[in-house]
Amino acid sequence: MSEIRDHVPSTGEYVLAFQNLEGLTQKHVEMLRAHYRSIERTVTAPELAELVGYGNLSAVNSQYGRLARKVGELVSFQPEPEQLGSIVEFEFRNDAWHWIMRPEVAEALELLGWIDEDQTIQNDSLTVGQIYKRTGLHDFFGGQRQNGISTPSKSDVILVFSGSSGESFGYQDGWLDDDRTVFQYTGEGQEGDMVFTKGNSAIRDHLENDKRLLLFFSLYSGHVMYIGEMRCIDHGYFKTLDGNDTTRNGIRFTLERITKEPLPNASQPEVHPKRPYKKPSTTERQGLVTSRVGQGYYRQNLLDKFDHRCAVVGAKLPEILIASHIVPWKQSNEDERLDVENGILLSPNYDALFDKHLISFDDDGHIIISALLNSETILALGIDSDATIEVTEGMKPYLLRHRETLR
Repeated sequence: MSEIRDHVPSTGEYVLAFQNLEGLTQKHVEMLRAHYRSIERTVTAPELAELVGYGNLSAVNSQYGRLARKVGELVSFQPEPEQLGSIVEFEFRNDAWHWIMRPEVAEALELLGWIDEDQTIQNDSLTVGQIYKRTGLHDFFGGQRQNGISTPSKSDVILVFSGSSGESFGYQDGWLDDDRTVFQYTGEGQEGDMVFTKGNSAIRDHLENDKRLLLFFSLYSGHVMYIGEMRCIDHGYFKTLDGNDTTRNGIRFTLERITKEPLPNASQPEVHPKRPYKKPSTTERQGLVTSRVGQGYYRQNLLDKFDHRCAVVGAKLPEILIASHIVPWKQSNEDERLDVENGILLSPNYDALFDKHLISFDDDGHIIISALLNSETILALGIDSDATIEVTEGMKPYLLRHRETLR
């Protein structure tokens, strides 16, 4: 064997090594393939063990280590202290060692044809954890091919792409919880303040426009992994930098994963944000927030509770409905401000009167009208004096407090 070198071998040398490797098994190829197809080609030992069906860590450490040692001998590259170093680099984060496949190894696997072919899109039912060519997605769905948020005009989907490349523009994407069901996504716009137009407004309004939100994580050379269908439950502004390192307003979306199929462990984007997810509160204003934090979350919960209809007249026109607090925001504590029971979904005329304490409702849901409103005014405003709403048990304490301030 030739003298051990101190620099990484070339792609061609790795190709020759894999071609001449004795004792190469199908399991070895499966491990290389699973590692290659992981997010940013990075896995931990437990993740790789799960992906290839090993029941314990010692098996994956032994088998992957034996493979790396043989490759290292053939390319005369065995960096200390780990035998795996011939095919991976190491990084310790989140209390675990991560194995990052060397780029030269990845390129060698591509040239050898050991990587599975990309999934062909036959219909709009995508497979969670599957890798797709982005061009194939656009060939099927349509939409802008370069944008982080793609809005096909002839489809009921919005394609959302996240990846580490956006960090240079101040994007801060990642999971907010250990279960990886809530994802923080930064809106589009590389320079200057982000605004709610185009893709940003499409995400914000996707439920009202009956659009499905599909999240993908960018991998390598135009390939993306399907993460699942999401729902926007909150949005707001935060302070960040643009591509010119200029401070600006960014838009941050909180997306809830509604796809039930679990993600493979190693196909999940790293949790980048350093804050746990919880319901927003006014004390959590980050940067230049220009509206009440939590209103997007709160409104969405009220829309769900009242089936996107006005609680009084039943009109299903979400774009005009107002998520009203029963006990006003300024008179509520932090929990009450985001308690869905302290809310009611109303059309503008009823909301205005409710907000000014000119109408209220009893515990049976019957409307109570202030004596300040005469019959002529009630008629002119289109108020039904016999109107009723459905009152849940949780709403009753709040309605009691509201009735106490009826004018």
